[in-house]
Amino acid sequence: MEKILNRFNGKKILVIGDIMLDKYVRGNVKRISPEAPVPIFEIGDNSYRLGGASNVANNIKSLGGIPILTGIIGQDGDGEILLELLKENGIKTDEIIISNNKPTVSKTRIIAHNQQILRMDREEISYIGKELEKKFISKILDILKQVDGILFEDYDKGIITPNIIKKTISAANNKVITADPKFRNFFQYKNISLFKPNIKEMGTSLGEDFPREEDLLKAGKSLRKRLNSPLLITRGSQGMILFDDKIQEIIPSYTKEIYDVTGAGDTVIAAVTLALASGGDLIQSAKIASIAAGIEVGKFGASAVTTAEIKKALSG
Repeated sequence: MEKILNRFNGKKILVIGDIMLDKYVRGNVKRISPEAPVPIFEIGDNSYRLGGASNVANNIKSLGGIPILTGIIGQDGDGEILLELLKENGIKTDEIIISNNKPTVSKTRIIAHNQQILRMDREEISYIGKELEKKFISKILDILKQVDGILFEDYDKGIITPNIIKKTISAANNKVITADPKFRNFFQYKNISLFKPNIKEMGTSLGEDFPREEDLLKAGKSLRKRLNSPLLITRGSQGMILFDDKIQEIIPSYTKEIYDVTGAGDTVIAAVTLALASGGDLIQSAKIASIAAGIEVGKFGASAVTTAEIKKALSG
């Protein structure tokens, strides 16, 4: 697997999706409000991190690849912070569309005594209009020729539409395509290199529970056939299950210590896409992604992982 990791360097991955800003407000809670039975949060410091598709791009960058990030953010203060953060992390912002009609998606986490007590989201989740969609598709198609892989990071924020998915896949010309879905476009990602839902996304989209392992395995086989795409189901500390025509492989979790699960899925999709684009097979690529996720959850917030960290875990 080390040979595959060495080939990450310089691989260009087009990241299409919901670009978000993660905000962290830290402080203390020492008393209850006299106005209502709620805690009084005393604000300390603020910090910002890349979230959603921008965190995926940051992971690709950290792993040695070259992310080409495209999506839509608002012409607002959060958008300005996001662009600055991307530049600070060495990620180009030329292909990001700035819109007056959609605010920048942000998640504000309130942290007291090292524990998250509240999250506040700012978003507008309706699908983008036809004119903006047309502009977005044109931008994507212009970029396709220069990349080694394509990654859809879909958080259901209305940026990725069924038409964008269809036209991108149709024009991809056998390039590696991966998708990290939510719910609205779940069944749109057909005929791609790898589809990576987590178990909750899969259960909600199929309208099923999986009380037994055999129920999950049966549903996985059926979904793989329906999408005509290899399937990687992530299950947190229980690892992952990989399905393809002749493969049904349980990938173990390599987690040693869980500190914060925020951004683990972003790390998985970044690592597995780079591995596939670097010539790794499905099992090798999934194992690399599982190791990367195990490293990420040992850090605070949505954090990037390096190939050096993965190599160290492999040798350990």
